[in-house]
Amino acid sequence: MNQGTVTCQASTQSLECFTEQDKQHRECLDVIQEIMGLAISHHQIIKILVEFLPYTAQFSVRAFDINWQSQVVSGDAYEAKFYLNRNRIKDNATPLQQLLDIEDDLIELVAEAKAQPAKPVLNIQSLDDLATFAETHPFSGTQMLNFYEIRHVNTQNIPEVERLAEALENETYGMVGLATPELIRGFVAGGEA
Repeated sequence: MNQGTVTCQASTQSLECFTEQDKQHRECLDVIQEIMGLAISHHQIIKILVEFLPYTAQFSVRAFDINWQSQVVSGDAYEAKFYLNRNRIKDNATPLQQLLDIEDDLIELVAEAKAQPAKPVLNIQSLDDLATFAETHPFSGTQMLNFYEIRHVNTQNIPEVERLAEALENETYGMVGLATPELIRGFVAGGEA
């Protein structure tokens, strides 16, 4: 009879432990949703990238300046990584504590980004404007743009610029999805130089 009592107590403790883990997991998911909300609702003033690697349970967040040129909001780019399935080694901070720290950091970065003077919208009106942009402000320092970058600067939704981005994305134009200023200027409606 004693053994039955011990088994029952052990099962109750396991259930309590399981319930506590579920609660912590739920709280982590809630904070992750809040971080995603920050990224989505402030995407016009700051770029917040959130990534989860399921095979290691690694959660990472990076924040960059809206124009991706300096890749900073204040000082250096923000980056935080941790594992959702274990505490931090240096200070034993739980995943929830780490998430709350990240959320606080992002709230500060959003506030700093809001306080910065508004940056002018790029005035890309043609493929020639896009080629000039590639020459003077290349994202990668190579004077080449890929389809992501072209779509990023196509704030005026110019159809010929979008067609170029689509052709690069489908690898039907340019060299492995990249376009030089010369290729950009040579692009015509059919996607041929």
